[in-house]
Amino acid sequence: MLSLSDTNWQHLHHAYGATDDVPGLINQLIAGQHEEADDLFYGMLCHQYTIYDATLAAVPHLYSLLEKEEEHGRILDLCGFFACVYAFDYGDHTDGYDALRKNKKIDPALLQTIGDAYRNTASQLQQYCLTLLDRDNQLTAEDKKQLLVTIAAVSGSKAIARALIIYNEDEYVCLCPHCQGEVFIWNESNRLQAYGEDPVFHKEQEKHPVAPQPIDLDNWNGAYNRIDAPFWMADFAIRYDIEDYETIVAQLFGQAACPHCKQPFELMPALEAGT
Repeated sequence: MLSLSDTNWQHLHHAYGATDDVPGLINQLIAGQHEEADDLFYGMLCHQYTIYDATLAAVPHLYSLLEKEEEHGRILDLCGFFACVYAFDYGDHTDGYDALRKNKKIDPALLQTIGDAYRNTASQLQQYCLTLLDRDNQLTAEDKKQLLVTIAAVSGSKAIARALIIYNEDEYVCLCPHCQGEVFIWNESNRLQAYGEDPVFHKEQEKHPVAPQPIDLDNWNGAYNRIDAPFWMADFAIRYDIEDYETIVAQLFGQAACPHCKQPFELMPALEAGT
């Protein structure tokens, strides 16, 4: 982990340029001064879903802050920030962590240390979120869904996390993998329907129900990863009593029929491809 007193911060970058201001802003948060938190999180470190080498260096320090935080709202704010960072670091792509590789001013060994600390924080975050879900009785259904996204982002389901961050539960958009036609997925009373045109502007059109994937939790090995995402997300919905969300999960991993070419396709991979 890069010490907050290390002069190498001046050779890192965030959305506004050099990051010699970041250690001071993190120290302000440690001191209980939260006025600049949103600008630090979403102005500098994760601006419009873009992350930077300074983001990776800052995350372990912000996780240490999370471990000590007791205020409910700030805990969720930090978890939401971590969800965005880990989802949009594109570590699931071959050019993941590109922000570190672009930095030519810092010794490669130190860059490796920064990257390792960032990756190690992911497993800690997953356990933190699961522990929080078990101990915090103030969590609403929306809070729990946010924590699900954080867990997805840090446990190898980054593209799923990106899709859940970009789209809300009421509307998703993807391309048919067969004909590349744009497909609009709408939630109508917890039933996902596929449309060929945006239903906001085209009221009279045929809808195609999404066929849910049967999910047998007896087949789940307990792993939190992309392959087992249908299982752990369904288990999450049941375990933490998120009303109707198990139904949504089964449909997100189900099959849609393309309104254009009529070919069936798996919905979640199509949503992931658009992220």
